[in-house]
Amino acid sequence: MKRWVELILLFFSFVSCTTSQRLHPAYESTNDPVPSPSVFPEVPCWNAYAKSFIWLPLFEVKEIEGAEYYTYTLRLETAGKTITWDGPLSSAALKRYWASIPAGMVTFVIEGKDMEGNVVGKVLERRFYRASPFMGITNCAKKSYRETASAALSYIYHLPHVQAWLQTGMPDVRYSLYGYPSKIISSLIDGMLVYSALPSTPREDSVKAMNIALRMASYLSHIASSSHPLLKDFPPTYDKAFVEKRKKVPSLPDPNGVNGIVEANADKLMMLYGYEYAGVMLDLFDRTKEKKWYDKAVSVADAYKSLQLPCGTWHLKLNYFTAAPVDTHYMIPVRLVNFLHRLQNEYGKRDYIRVIEKAEQWIQQNPLKTFYWEGQFEDVPSYAQPYRNLSKYPPTDYAMYLLQYAPSEKNIALATELVRFAEDQFVMWSNPPSDSLLFNPWASRDTVAWLTPCALEQYHFYVPVDASASQMIHAFLAMYRATANALYLQKAIALANSITRAARDNGEITTVWTLSGFHTENWLNCMVFSAKTLLELDEMMKNIKQ
Repeated sequence: MKRWVELILLFFSFVSCTTSQRLHPAYESTNDPVPSPSVFPEVPCWNAYAKSFIWLPLFEVKEIEGAEYYTYTLRLETAGKTITWDGPLSSAALKRYWASIPAGMVTFVIEGKDMEGNVVGKVLERRFYRASPFMGITNCAKKSYRETASAALSYIYHLPHVQAWLQTGMPDVRYSLYGYPSKIISSLIDGMLVYSALPSTPREDSVKAMNIALRMASYLSHIASSSHPLLKDFPPTYDKAFVEKRKKVPSLPDPNGVNGIVEANADKLMMLYGYEYAGVMLDLFDRTKEKKWYDKAVSVADAYKSLQLPCGTWHLKLNYFTAAPVDTHYMIPVRLVNFLHRLQNEYGKRDYIRVIEKAEQWIQQNPLKTFYWEGQFEDVPSYAQPYRNLSKYPPTDYAMYLLQYAPSEKNIALATELVRFAEDQFVMWSNPPSDSLLFNPWASRDTVAWLTPCALEQYHFYVPVDASASQMIHAFLAMYRATANALYLQKAIALANSITRAARDNGEITTVWTLSGFHTENWLNCMVFSAKTLLELDEMMKNIKQ
């Protein structure tokens, strides 16, 4: 009965789209650090580069020689208020005030002092944003989720550089992001498969979308050119030949800097994208029953099996032609493990049981213990400093993995903290920050205008991205399914409503939700992901209302 009451209340809040702000109760619930010490008692301090917190931050502090006591100074820049107090050294010193700090920029300083009150050293000085907690659904969907998703996929299908595949079977130089073929073209195959299957798609367009998907798949197969036998079916992460064609047309813009990134990394393979490509090949096999696509997926999976390191994971980057590691960074292999589970569960491939076990052990012994959830992207460098560039993708991926394959009471508690960490660091529910120097080095000093609620991508690119909102929607929905807590569904709905509001009248869902000071070419892989996310949520809402 309790759950039905929650769902009824949720439904009415969704319909009414209330704009009321329950400030004090929401803020008072943010005093539990991330992750909760009761669930993760030994996690080291992970937030050295963090810029924003919803929940109470615990900072790494060390005693100052000669200090008899410590003075704490809390400057609430947005509120124009300063609070000072003395006390023993504590990493949780902010707890006494955290629930009463409104959203805004904060500077926090800890100084050691001697018996005469002289400063003998500074323990800490951090400037960060105290972010708003979730206070209910405060935005309305501009259109229905299904209508928004269908329009986005139709927009992608009708793009000239997507339609061009029907004539040439090649990537059109007008779209620079084809320079990342394994990632972008694989996701577009996925998008065309989904669009062709929608009941609302005209029959002729459905047939052509399938044709586009097949031409894209053939192209990826054709450019898989590694001379190493294990990598022979991996499409390249970077397409130098494509960039060279683009450079022959000087008038073509390159707002994402793809040309330079591809040229600098042309001989590298990001191990993230092999399994994404292979997963799409399975989708293509399911639709066409052509065994060659299944064989390519299995070939990629077998290569991962052979390339697995004794520690249980894989190098993040390899030389595309020799399979030699490029650096010392390791891949966080959650999505790869999901792909191997799919081969096992849906296709009866039992070859990867030990591979999965070893990868799971590595995750449990490394990022789950250290909280070093590194952002791993093809267009961003891997930083030497641990924790320098965190992202919400790996922790939420692992949370969803736990909830899908081992939803024990312990694992639900772990997943809760992983999702809370991602929300703490990468979700902005309201009151977006106005300090462009802290949050968006690509923007001007003018106010950073963000569409909220939103989710930020990674520390290196700390701006709202539609795919980041979609990732958090999936995480919240997974938590809702596991716990029946309606609050998670509310959070998913609030972010989904923002996706509809980021959609333009022509169906395009903008990638970056920075409304001023920054321009980027849309990442179509993000738009495909957002469209699929809205379709999934639409189905869930139908089931709830029934």
